[in-house]
Amino acid sequence: PPSTTTRAAVASRTHRGSLAEELLLEFEAAPGVNLAEVLPYREIFGGSKRKHFQKLKETTGVRYQDMIFFDDWDLNLNEVAQLGVLSVHCPRGLTTDIWRGGLWAYAELKENDAFMGKTLSL
Repeated sequence: PPSTTTRAAVASRTHRGSLAEELLLEFEAAPGVNLAEVLPYREIFGGSKRKHFQKLKETTGVRYQDMIFFDDWDLNLNEVAQLGVLSVHCPRGLTTDIWRGGLWAYAELKENDAFMGKTLSL
């Protein structure tokens, strides 16, 4: 099963960072808990997802092969997978089923010492 030490981050390609930060405060991850509280690592700026993940790696110390990325856009998924990050396609947004499926796929690949730089569609 997925680890209880899972950490989450936001990597958003936008030039409206202040609006994105406001939205993280408005949406709830659980009753009384906003997304900003559970997403301590945030890279929100225009530009390449590659740059977002380079900064996340520097900030967190987490290696690319120990990360998982969920997104709806193929360009972003491919950029990040090239770094060695497991990427999961979410064509209609991130759902609980895709989140859990991605974590299970990640755990299985790790258990088999498989290359993580790929894109999955669940």
